[in-house]
Amino acid sequence: MASGTYKIVYKSGHINAARVFHPTQTSRIFIDGSDKGDLSKWRVSTVRGPELGWCIRNIGTEDLLFTDANPGARLIGKEGNDQDEITWKLEAVGKADTYRIFYPDTDLVWTAVPSPLPGRDVHEVFLQANIGAPEQEFKFVILSSD
Repeated sequence: MASGTYKIVYKSGHINAARVFHPTQTSRIFIDGSDKGDLSKWRVSTVRGPELGWCIRNIGTEDLLFTDANPGARLIGKEGNDQDEITWKLEAVGKADTYRIFYPDTDLVWTAVPSPLPGRDVHEVFLQANIGAPEQEFKFVILSSD
């Protein structure tokens, strides 16, 4: 994988960001079937090489994807410029441009979990133990490269 701007897709939905200001300014990260423009675009770049991790920043909010290293922790967008602080390990799953996204030095991966919003097919992303499930596979669709 190369550094660039991507859409990150789970099944037929796009991973999107929505700005949240309470209690602190962060981004809520969710997956649904709609394209939210720049809120659906992610700048993916290496931190001193892919073996040391990837930084993922939303184009619309400029937040970095972040979570705590705990099972069940929710993925959020967080303001910040310290790319060394927020890195992810990508592991190819054998499908074109599709990866499991690990919290470094753990067996915890992004996992799409249905969100209970009536009448909408929406998922949120949480860290869960890697079990090789389809809910743990995300496709990176390149929009532009560096």
